[in-house]
Formats: sequence, C-alpha cells, structure tokens
Amino acid sequence: MKVKHNKQAFTLIEMIIVLALVSVLLLIGFFPVKTMIASYQEQQFWRTFNQAWSKTAITAERKGCVAEVAFHSKEIEFSDYAENTRGQKRHSQIITLPPSLQVLTKFAYADFYKNGGTKFMKVVFYSKLHQVKYTLIPQVGYGGRYRLEVTK
Repeated sequence: MKVKHNKQAFTLIEMIIVLALVSVLLLIGFFPVKTMIASYQEQQFWRTFNQAWSKTAITAERKGCVAEVAFHSKEIEFSDYAENTRGQKRHSQIITLPPSLQVLTKFAYADFYKNGGTKFMKVVFYSKLHQVKYTLIPQVGYGGRYRLEVTK
C-alpha cells in the first residue's frame, strides 16, 4: 500500500529566502528613520536654543542682572547671576548639542546686560547631517537678537 504525502510546509531554502528578503527590507527602512530622527533632534535643539536665548535676554533686562551664554563643544550653558556681577549664579540651564551638531568657534560666549544690551561674537556650528554651517550673527541694537545664517 502506498502512502500519499501532502507537502504543505515550507522548505528550508524557501524560509531562508523569505528571511533574507525581510532583512533587506528592514535595513532599507532603518537608515531613513535614523536620518529622520537626527534631523528632528537638530530642529528640536534650535527651538530649545531660541527659547533659552530669549529667556536669558529677558531675565537680564527685567531683573537687572548680568546673564551669560557659554558655548562649549558639546553643550551650551545659559546663566544669570545675582546682583550685577559674575558672582553667584542664580539660575543655569544647560542644553546638550545633538550628536550631529558641533560648535566650531572656540571660547565663544555672549553677555546680556540689564539695560538690554548684548556683547557677543559670531558663533559657528557645523551640522554633520546636512553638511552645512550655521553662523549665529549678533544683531545691532538691544534685546539680544541674532540672525542664523546657513552656508554650505
């Protein structure tokens, strides 16, 4: 008597081919997601930077104290000081740069004064993600305004 075998399962070769195709599709989808996350981190950094900058300028003017922004290689520190000197820090906020951004300007800082005036040099950032330079340029006048110039 002959036994009939119904072949309804996948062979090992078929499973390997399917797993290889799925792996390739996952890898193709992974790199755009990684780039998108890095791009979002940069956008979020610039939003946070703008808010902290404005808050520091307003605090210096309204509370009549000196405030400072110090640009370090991996972070930016926003500080305001008690009284009118660089004595004891009253408040400090640190913003970490995303991995795709770096500060090219060495020893950069910005000072805000109680009369609304500012003193700072231009600061250059480099984005590895977009391969562009962001230049923070001070604007003339009071209020601590700046312009962000993008160059390749």
